[in-house]
Amino acid sequence: MAAALVTEYVQHMATITRKTDNRSFRLGGTTTVGRNPGNDLSIPDPLVSGLHARISFRRGVWSIDDLNSRNGTLVNGDPLRRDKQRSMAVGDEITFGVKHEVWTVSDLAAPALFARSTDGQEVEGDDQLDLPNDITPVASIYQRADGTWVSERAGDVVEVKDGEDVAIDGVSWRLHIPNTVSETMENVEFTPGADDLSLHFAVSTDEEHVELEARLGERRYDLKSRAHHYLLLTLARARVSDAEDLELPATAHGWLYQDDLASMLRLDDNAIYLAVFRARKQLKKAGVARAAGLIERRPGTRQIRLGVSDIHIRVI
Repeated sequence: MAAALVTEYVQHMATITRKTDNRSFRLGGTTTVGRNPGNDLSIPDPLVSGLHARISFRRGVWSIDDLNSRNGTLVNGDPLRRDKQRSMAVGDEITFGVKHEVWTVSDLAAPALFARSTDGQEVEGDDQLDLPNDITPVASIYQRADGTWVSERAGDVVEVKDGEDVAIDGVSWRLHIPNTVSETMENVEFTPGADDLSLHFAVSTDEEHVELEARLGERRYDLKSRAHHYLLLTLARARVSDAEDLELPATAHGWLYQDDLASMLRLDDNAIYLAVFRARKQLKKAGVARAAGLIERRPGTRQIRLGVSDIHIRVI
């Protein structure tokens, strides 16, 4: 099994641990258990039913229910009623159908945003998840302002849901999306989001250098000069230009087709995606939450725009 790829901000993980070999398994917001390989936790034992049990997190409580399994599910030796969920506590022992399949509840932290691949890798995110990793990403999973979750890649976005499988370079990843990412992040309500900022660009006369500072009230985020800022500047100019048309609604400001943007910048789809990824990552590292909102996309259209409307551009 490949080593798990994780980030530093999650202090605890909801896990159960197999007593016979001390194997730990991380729980998603909904985790199915059974003999069939399509389950989140697959137990290849003939006494375990194909779809045996389900562990879920709802309204701050972890619970387990038996899914009409043939040999039943026990919690601390007590059989689960097949029509009723039972809440779980750290230290509970869960038996799935056979006496050697006993798992201890090790931790019941709120579920985090993560994905698990078919070859055993795990990748975490806070408000954004990058697959297959955050070094050479191919797709980004994040929540939009309307609450929906999307997967962004190759110039477009598609809606995704908890438990959905996505393929990245021939490897299948199962997404585990919590009901709210705020449960996994401390003090997120006190951090600004990308849509709260004003962006201040300083451009050299030859346009070889683009400096960027993000502001929120008295706060300053010096993002310095970076190559990906030219893409942001191009999108900013489109948004400023559209705003000058008083008959054009704000919802229509700044949208460009990615093919046109690629032609303007002489970049391909992958280079644009990486520039967007680096811009978001830099903003996130500076301490801005919801950094994915820096760039917006219209699903199914390949249209893209800057997600910030308060824009200032000066030549240096």
